[in-house]
Amino acid sequence: MKISRRLTQQVSTLVARAGTLLVFPLLALVLTVVAAAQTITFDYPGAMGTFIKGINDKGLMVGSYWSSDGAEHGFLYDGNNYRLSFDYPNAMWTEAAGIDQNGNVVGFYGIVADNLLRGFLRTASGAFQSLDIPGRFNFMPEGINSSNTIVGCMHNPGTMHGWIMQNGALATISPAYRMYQGINATGTIVGWYYSAPSKLIGFILNGSGETSFSYPNANFTDPWGINDYGDVVGGYGQKSSNHGFLLHNGKFTSIDIEGAAATIALGINNSGQIVGVFGDANNTSHGFIADAKNYEE
Repeated sequence: MKISRRLTQQVSTLVARAGTLLVFPLLALVLTVVAAAQTITFDYPGAMGTFIKGINDKGLMVGSYWSSDGAEHGFLYDGNNYRLSFDYPNAMWTEAAGIDQNGNVVGFYGIVADNLLRGFLRTASGAFQSLDIPGRFNFMPEGINSSNTIVGCMHNPGTMHGWIMQNGALATISPAYRMYQGINATGTIVGWYYSAPSKLIGFILNGSGETSFSYPNANFTDPWGINDYGDVVGGYGQKSSNHGFLLHNGKFTSIDIEGAAATIALGINNSGQIVGVFGDANNTSHGFIADAKNYEE
């Protein structure tokens, strides 16, 4: 399943290292539901692979696709039209990651000079701003809210950290081996951390503290998005298979696109629209949008 640089790294390398995860009693109920007929799947025109990573309350989606030359590009999609393809200036590839209610986008890119990942903010007007932090390697913005709070991760040799950036300034760096991946309007963050021996565990972080959770009997739990109602979407793995999930009112639902080899849910808005990526039998990725109501009890 060809996804993105981050997703490929995380779902392949990290998942292979994950062990049996903890199951918290509050989150013990699991529903397994195959995606309903209302689920829409789509591809960027002429692309070799497509994924959707975020969606705002206006239904504007952000994602990335691969052109025939193998280069990755960001795009915006409003549910009817592919509004824009974009690349960070002079980048050899661009990955779009998160979008706020105003249409501002964050992501990361690579240049020819090295193999590092650098962050960017693309404003709704189309202007690019660098989000690099000197001395930090592989700086990857993942989520943004309308208060201009941005979250993501950075990888220095031998370790990684989540971070929070406010109005362009680095505000918080997490303890080691934590990843911040999504943020909602209230500043609640979702992500994951390692817990020995090599367990990948999800968490929700807000002003009241951090709550850990794991999809029951999964080898890893990987939250990617959260809306303002506290609904969380992400991915989990059981043995050799990867699935998406919705966590709603303390209950998990598995998300699988019918016929897919793997599914990951990456974003959710306040209307309950879920976006993500699935891989087909030919190892090609496709975007999808689904309704959370199809997965709620």
